Amino acid sequence: MPAEQVKYSLTADRISKTLAKAKPDEYPHLRALPEGTAVEFEGTYDFGGNLEGFVDLFGEDVAYKYAKQAVGLALGGHVRDLLEAGKSPAQVQEEITSWKPGTISRKPKKSTQDSMVDELLAKSPEEREAELQAIRDKIAALEAERAEA
Repeated sequence: MPAEQVKYSLTADRISKTLAKAKPDEYPHLRALPEGTAVEFEGTYDFGGNLEGFVDLFGEDVAYKYAKQAVGLALGGHVRDLLEAGKSPAQVQEEITSWKPGTISRKPKKSTQDSMVDELLAKSPEEREAELQAIRDKIAALEAERAEA
């Protein structure tokens, strides 16, 4: 199998942020770079071309370790999306039980109606009533137009 293109960019700011969030000794291989330092690498690396090739190159233990790590990151992102969408921990647990890596995981979107309700609820009671009355007036005007047609 041919080697695949890889591109890596490393900046002092990125390393500083990673180290600031890390637990002590979590990244012993990372060292702070002088401010303004940026390193870029573009080249090729042989990943084996497919799972069988990867396992042949690196062994089952390494393949499992990195697959588990990647799936864990994807799962964490999915859980975060569900929590941000207002799901309870019990609902999140139920949803992740059937989740499979590689499936499209997009943030569950609120319906337009739910978004409008949230927007209304964030307003003061007076503002809310004024907006609801404006909606009622528009509906009445539309119904009148239809009745004339």
